[in-house]
Amino acid sequence: KRGFCEAYASYFSDRNATDRDHKPLTYSDLLEKANSCLKGCEFHLQKNITALSKSMTSDSALAFQRIMEDMIAASTRKRVRKLKRKMTKQFPECKKWVEWWLRDNIAPLVFTAYMTMDEATLKSLPDTTNAEESLNWSLYSHVGSRKTTAVDAVDSIRCFSDATYADLERLFGGCTLLCYPALSY
Repeated sequence: KRGFCEAYASYFSDRNATDRDHKPLTYSDLLEKANSCLKGCEFHLQKNITALSKSMTSDSALAFQRIMEDMIAASTRKRVRKLKRKMTKQFPECKKWVEWWLRDNIAPLVFTAYMTMDEATLKSLPDTTNAEESLNWSLYSHVGSRKTTAVDAVDSIRCFSDATYADLERLFGGCTLLCYPALSY
């Protein structure tokens, strides 16, 4: 996440990015915009919830899952905090786990109340993937199997890089891309 945000901010600060009113954007403005392009993978959180539930009685597991579902869907941070208190009181062994998911750099990726992405874009993205995993899959599919030689792998990575650069050139040439905050440079 940090790498994406820093690359995004660096790239656009080198191009003197401005907002819709043509006001220059600072590096920290660009970091904030980059954060608003990220959506976490709810699938991983759900896998964690399921794994923790397996160590509980069926009634406790059901209560834990309901609290977590409510936390994910809560529309306000106040509601999330209230549910966190309820959960840590009922399941004290999960306190550190839920605190990790509610960290400032993690919560906006999976909890509705903390998300900064605009709602239309958020709803258009699947819950089972995120941009980093998508990029990883794309890279792995270009590089090939583990039986690939080092030379072939490096050549595949170069081709992937060239294709990605061409995509960026098309994007900056006027094509649009989902979750691309309005910037001009």
